[in-house]
Amino acid sequence: MSIEKNKQLMHRYFEELLNTGDSTAADRLLAPSFICHLPGVGTLDREGYKQFILGFHAGFPGLHTRPQDMIAEGDQVAVRFTLSGTHQGSWQGVPATGKQVNVLGICIYRIAHDQIVEKWLLMDGLGMLQQLGEVPVR
Repeated sequence: MSIEKNKQLMHRYFEELLNTGDSTAADRLLAPSFICHLPGVGTLDREGYKQFILGFHAGFPGLHTRPQDMIAEGDQVAVRFTLSGTHQGSWQGVPATGKQVNVLGICIYRIAHDQIVEKWLLMDGLGMLQQLGEVPVR
């Protein structure tokens, strides 16, 4: 797969899966052997990752994740992104606050056979909890 096709796949991933929470998009875009590495959470397979995304959308209806930068080389694509939404439902045990969040993150994706096979995610979880009022800002 070419670098440009890998980037196109990533744009589809953001629009069709992350911004909608459509689990059928996960079946199209993520390989059956997909693995996501999440610091503090561990490793999720495709089904676990679908639940992770659905949980985000339950807590933040209308969640929007926007790529800021995308750099591709070989079978990998690195993306710096901004996640934004309003906390209107329970998320990770935190009841709805009605507060808006804007969170920065970076992911590295590995692609094979037109699907994402692996993801490494680093996101500003502390900043997100501070924006929700769950952790004091110092």
